[in-house]
Amino acid sequence: SRQLADITEVTYPPNVLLPYLTIGINEIIRLKPEAYPTIKNLDLVAGAAQSLLVTDISLIDVICNMGSDGATPGKAVTSLDKEQMDQILPGWLTFDTSVVVSFIIVDLKTPKTFYVFPPQPNPSTQKVKAVVSVLPGPIITFDDDFPLDDSYKPTIIDYMIYRALAEETTVPNALNKSGMFWQKFLQ
Repeated sequence: SRQLADITEVTYPPNVLLPYLTIGINEIIRLKPEAYPTIKNLDLVAGAAQSLLVTDISLIDVICNMGSDGATPGKAVTSLDKEQMDQILPGWLTFDTSVVVSFIIVDLKTPKTFYVFPPQPNPSTQKVKAVVSVLPGPIITFDDDFPLDDSYKPTIIDYMIYRALAEETTVPNALNKSGMFWQKFLQ
């Protein structure tokens, strides 16, 4: 197509495009957390409110209780959104504590915070097995493994073209072309 011909008229050294690859992968994960899921144990703290680690992007699902040793699978956990829980059981935040979690309550407005019901006792030693979205490490060379499913490769190419054109001043109409690739990336 003519657009690709315009882009190939300008050559970019690989070291210029490589950061766009990592940034694009991170943007995909930010927009679609399930693109890079990791299963891990989460340590719970006293009370209902729980926080993900700084390195975690968002909670995708909680599978089951894991006990204080983190190795013994226990009772399955059901996920609800906060609005549902508020309607089903008003005052759920003040219920008696228990080490066994029955429900995980999520609020999409606060992706790094979730709640457990019943609340955890003080101190809590409970762990739950969860599916969490995290960011992979940076891509250092083009020989590094692509961390996402191969179905995301066309999307990452659109992102890299968008970023290259957004910063290009020698290609006619580069900013408009950049916007087209941004829209393709979002689709």
